[in-house]
Amino acid sequence: DLDRVKNARMLAKLKKLHTNFRSTRIRYTYNINGTKTGRLTSKGNFNALALEKPIKSILVPDNDELKIIDYNAMDLRTALKLAGGHQELLDCPDIFECLLAAYVDIDATLTRDDLKEIVYPYMYGSTTSSLKKKNNPEVVDRFINSTVARDLATFKISLYKQARLQKFKYTTPYGRVLNLTDLAGNIGGVFNNIIQSISSDQAHADF
Repeated sequence: DLDRVKNARMLAKLKKLHTNFRSTRIRYTYNINGTKTGRLTSKGNFNALALEKPIKSILVPDNDELKIIDYNAMDLRTALKLAGGHQELLDCPDIFECLLAAYVDIDATLTRDDLKEIVYPYMYGSTTSSLKKKNNPEVVDRFINSTVARDLATFKISLYKQARLQKFKYTTPYGRVLNLTDLAGNIGGVFNNIIQSISSDQAHADF
């Protein structure tokens, strides 16, 4: 089942980390200005951000101060805000708690974390077929046909057209100029870079 697949993947990651670092505690350093979008990087390109929560407990950052930022949630809020509408979700302290009510009649055991496994991959470009392989197909279908999903899809195209008008040298609201020429023709790639940049600069401004 899905839980066994997820646990197997997490175990594989743990084994890889232990092999690579030869330690039960892994030390790393974040760089706040490591990418063109303003996204965090870490020394040695160690992608700590993408690890599951149980694995993150063995990580020890070497920075003087550590702020916890949910970049995926910020990306979703940024995209919905720029797309217009859905203020009822933007007003929610937890978007996924508000979204969850629309799906519990399909799957009463569905959690906010389960819903994240559908919404975030969809936002970042996963196909419907790949989402259905990893999640409840009925829940995936309802989300794909929701106004949230449709508005995100429409906004992706709109944002791509804006970038194309700027010859893929896109200037964000924070004045960051993104060179997206290598992503010409890649709607999802352009969307991801712009949204991640705006979210990152917003996070830096807030903190």
